[in-house]
Amino acid sequence: MTGWQKASYPLVGAVVLMALVPGFIAAGEARLELTVVVRGGAFVPSTIVLPGYGTVLNLTVRNEDATLAPAPTFTLTNGSALVVDLALDLGVNRTVEFTVLASNRIRIGATEDLVDGAGGVRFFSRNQPAIEGLIVVGIAPPDPDTMPVLYVRLNATTIDDKNVFEPDTIRIPQMPVRIHARIVNTDPHNSQHTFTFREGTTDHNYWVNETGDSIEVEFDILAAGRIRIGGAELDVETGKGGTQAFCLPHRGAGMYAYFVVGSAEEPEAVVENGVFLRAYWIGLVGIAATAVLLVAAFFVIKGGSRHYTDHSEHARRGLP
Repeated sequence: MTGWQKASYPLVGAVVLMALVPGFIAAGEARLELTVVVRGGAFVPSTIVLPGYGTVLNLTVRNEDATLAPAPTFTLTNGSALVVDLALDLGVNRTVEFTVLASNRIRIGATEDLVDGAGGVRFFSRNQPAIEGLIVVGIAPPDPDTMPVLYVRLNATTIDDKNVFEPDTIRIPQMPVRIHARIVNTDPHNSQHTFTFREGTTDHNYWVNETGDSIEVEFDILAAGRIRIGGAELDVETGKGGTQAFCLPHRGAGMYAYFVVGSAEEPEAVVENGVFLRAYWIGLVGIAATAVLLVAAFFVIKGGSRHYTDHSEHARRGLP
């Protein structure tokens, strides 16, 4: 076996490895972070809607009902077996994360469990039997007052001399949904900012005047461009297929925030197995081109140097 054949093995191995790597990168699972509270003797929301099976649900549960004694639980069962059982002390956040695989199956960590329910995953309180709810796929909540609550933080700031909200696109699990937004002025230039909804010619402004200022705004998104805030329903501007807010002083500079449902905004590139295809193929072409150049360089160097001679020259000189 010649030296250049041996030297080519690592290159071939690198090309094969790059071709196989995408197969080992799992496609990204949908992930929702929601808050459920116990209020008025009920779970709010009592119905959690997922975009599809295989969704990772990161759930925060909090008891806000001081009239309940004993304190309720957040429980999922399989017959008499407890699959999830959280004690909900008053005002304390409890969290649990699991993947909903089917209407009667979840996965916590690496463990899969069957769970009780009819048409969805049932959650309830063991010591307050009247308190219960359901996790379903693709069914709208029957009442806009019983909806998921999403807690978000938006920084009003300047990045690379551009006024922006960070993040500027907030993914919401569904509509209707209740948004509890904390707007924080983190601008290094101490600029004034607002979080503003525009209804026709009327602006609804929430100011964060100086760096370090913050304000909390709670509103319901009932549909794209339709919100309920302070008890009033407003038809506001839309963008990217969702509800749009902006900064009044920097609207002209493009300082917007968008609330869009899941995949409402088209991705910039097609993704397969978790890898952007364009980058994947560019990488393979680059590796192949490098391998070709290395092999070509080997022969050029070999042919152009007096230190590299073929076997006939060795035999002519009486060498082995």
